Amino acid sequence: MKITFILPGIPTRPTGGSKIVFEYANRLLSLDSEMVINICFCSNPSVGRMGKLALPSFVKEDINSFRCWYFPRWFNLDKRINKIYISTINDDTVPDADWVFATASSTAFGVNSLSPEKGKKGYLIQDYETWELPPDKLDETFCLGMKNIAVSQWLKELVEKISSESCEYIPNPIDTTVFHPDYSYRRLPKTVALLYHEGAHKGFSYAWNALLLVKKKIPDLHVKMFGTFKLKHSFPEWVTYKRNASSKDLFKIYNESEAYLCASVNEGYALTCVEAMACGCSLVVTDFKGSREYAVDSVNAIVVPVGDVQAIADGVIRILEDSVLREHISNTGISFAKKSDWNFAIKHFANILKN
Repeated sequence: MKITFILPGIPTRPTGGSKIVFEYANRLLSLDSEMVINICFCSNPSVGRMGKLALPSFVKEDINSFRCWYFPRWFNLDKRINKIYISTINDDTVPDADWVFATASSTAFGVNSLSPEKGKKGYLIQDYETWELPPDKLDETFCLGMKNIAVSQWLKELVEKISSESCEYIPNPIDTTVFHPDYSYRRLPKTVALLYHEGAHKGFSYAWNALLLVKKKIPDLHVKMFGTFKLKHSFPEWVTYKRNASSKDLFKIYNESEAYLCASVNEGYALTCVEAMACGCSLVVTDFKGSREYAVDSVNAIVVPVGDVQAIADGVIRILEDSVLREHISNTGISFAKKSDWNFAIKHFANILKN
């Protein structure tokens, strides 16, 4: 069987959506070593930062081809997987296969336009990406007749409501061999882990303003921040930042922190939350649709209203000051994450391919 995944851009930095696709690709090969897996990285050299370069188009194409060969450095992608650079999605650039998958809304229309020789068409829906397409165009992508697969129950329900077609549901798993408690690390008192992200839907401004309130109540607060973006302004000395953190880096951050804070406004799932839970890092999370897939207030997380800075701060303070609550949230988070491994997901996905 030949499978093609089409990714938007060349993921030079860690992203949750790319990570899920790479995991599927690696694990499909582990199930069946005779499979042929293609990953097409679609990056138009005439747009974005590359488009601003005063270089001939063929030079830009060569640069993108090299980047496709070189990346991702942050993920251990199986060397048997064929990485293919394409500038557009069409029959000339995409190889023939049994299945071809769009992995983001920006690739959906291109995949839908491909001829049958490129494979049956699937659509891995990882979020409601209104930052990529206006809602009406985004809704159209769910109605193209491709095999829709959603990573969250709320996304499945949304897609079925919009398209009136069935949608498979495969919850996002994590690699519990990578993310787990390591008791050789010492939890650093009053330490909070946090994702730095410039996207408004990630709610970083709410998280940061809440942490400023926490600092007034807990002067010895320390924040371990990570992300892929270059910091636009300086942070105080009680904040450290790890840019382009590897899985090993995240493992250490989660295991050294007492709490993980996620103040997102809206996300399809928020994979880092479950990674942190798996490492025993107590979760404080806003009540967005994605977090409802796993976070239960006062059971395995502290759940607070979206955009409520004071409530977010109060949740963090509760976790940091109440050791009994923190241990309870930590232990139940670990138990949940153990059930969220890849065995179910990859078998379900493989059955879709075969059936």
